[in-house]
Amino acid sequence: MSFPTDRPPRVLMFAPAFAPDFFSEALVNSKLALAMLDAGWEVVVFSAPGGDNVYARGWSEPWSQLREISWNLPPTPRGVFVRLAAAICARHPISGSLWAERTARTAAALHAEKPFDLVLSRSTSCVAHLPALLFRARRRKESAPIWIANWNDPPGHRFPPPYDFPSPPLQRRLMDRYLRAAATAADANTFPSELLRDYLAEPLGLDAEGVPPLRRGVVIPHVGLGWRPRAAPLADLSRFRVSHAGNLSRERDPTMFFAAFAKFAERHPEVRCEIEIVGQLDPAAEAAAAKLGLHERIRLVGGLPYMACLERLAAADLLLLLEAPCARGVFLPSKLIDYIEVGRPILAVSPRIGVVRELIEHHNFGLAAANDSAADIEAALERGFEERSQPNLCRARQRAIEWMRDLVRPDRIVADIRRVAELAGSPTSCCADEASDLTKPWRFSERPTPMGGPG
Repeated sequence: MSFPTDRPPRVLMFAPAFAPDFFSEALVNSKLALAMLDAGWEVVVFSAPGGDNVYARGWSEPWSQLREISWNLPPTPRGVFVRLAAAICARHPISGSLWAERTARTAAALHAEKPFDLVLSRSTSCVAHLPALLFRARRRKESAPIWIANWNDPPGHRFPPPYDFPSPPLQRRLMDRYLRAAATAADANTFPSELLRDYLAEPLGLDAEGVPPLRRGVVIPHVGLGWRPRAAPLADLSRFRVSHAGNLSRERDPTMFFAAFAKFAERHPEVRCEIEIVGQLDPAAEAAAAKLGLHERIRLVGGLPYMACLERLAAADLLLLLEAPCARGVFLPSKLIDYIEVGRPILAVSPRIGVVRELIEHHNFGLAAANDSAADIEAALERGFEERSQPNLCRARQRAIEWMRDLVRPDRIVADIRRVAELAGSPTSCCADEASDLTKPWRFSERPTPMGGPG
C-alpha cells in the first residue's frame, strides 16, 4: 500500500504509554501525536492505563486536543481462561495479549469503515507491537497499511546491567520469539539512536543478510514540543541551582553525584548551592544525601504537570541528566530533548561510551562527566559554574542548543516519519543510502560551528 501524497494521511497509533497518564514514554508519544495533528494528519491512538508509576495525570494543556483521538478500551474480566484465550488468539502468550487482541479487533473495525494509511507501534511497553502484528496478519497484503515499529528502549529482559528485570527462561524465549516476529514483519523499524539499533539488531533478527534497509532500522530521535521559555531567567549569581526532572531510581543512583556536589558546595561557601529534583528520589539515595550533609541543599518538588515542569527547569542554572553506569549507554533519555528545549546549560553524568556522551562531545551543547568518576563530576560542575560568567562560552553553548532544537523540531520529526512511510510504500525497494540519508544531521554528518572552548 502506497503512502498518500495528495491528502493528509490517516494514522493508526498503538501506544500503551499515552496521555493522560504521563511518564517519559507517554510524553514522547503524546508529543508525536500533537506534531502529526499540527501537520494536518488524521490520528487515532490506542493506549492502555498507565498504572501507578506516572509523573502526573490529566488533560491539561497542551494535551487536551488528544482526548478526542485517544481510545483506552474499558477493562474486561481478568480470569485465567480469558487471558489464555486471548494469548491463543494472539499466538504470542505474553503479558498484555488480552489488551492487544481486543485493540486489534477494534482497530480492524475502524479500518473497515475508513482505511488507515499508516500504522505506528510505539514501545515501550513492547506489547505495543502485538496489536500491529495482529492487525497486519488479518489484512490482505495489498490492503494493509504501512507499518513502522518504533523501539525507544530495549525490552525489559534485554536491559543492560545494572538494570535487572528477571524473568523465567520460558517467558524470555516467548518474548524474544514475539519481538523477532514483530520486527521482521514491520515495513520499517525506527530507533532513537544507532547504538540502540545495533544493540537490538541480533535479538530482533535484523542482523541477517538480506534484511531490507528500512526494516534493519532508521534513526529518528525523540520529538520535541517546539516549546520555548517565556523569558530568559534573571541572573542570580548568589545562587547555583542544579535541577533534575524525573524519578531517580536505584539504577540511576545519584550518590556519587551528591558526593561531588557536596565537595563543590564546600569550595563555594559564598554561593547558595542547591539541588532540585522534580520527581521522586529513592529512599536510599535520600539517606545518602543526608549523610553527606546535603539535606538542606536538596529540594524535592515531586511530580508536576509537564508545562509547569518545563517552566520550573527554565529557572535552573544547570540541568542534570543522570544515567545508570552501563558499559555502553544505549539509551537516549527523552528528558534530554526536554532539556534542550528548555535551553538552559546541561550536565550529563553518563557512561564514558554512549549515545548522550557522543551527542554532547560532537555538538557541544552541554557538559559531560563520566558517571564512574566523582572527580570528573566535580570538574564538570566547576566548568558549569564558571561558564555563567564567560559570555563568549555562554553564547556559543546557546548556539549549539539552538542547533539541537532544530534537529528535534516537531515538523522535522514528522517529515522524517513521512519519508520513511513513502519509501516503505514505494513500488521499488529502498536502497541503503536512501534509508541512511534520512537522519544524517542526527547521526553527526553535520555539526554547528565549533565553540572554540571546552565542550
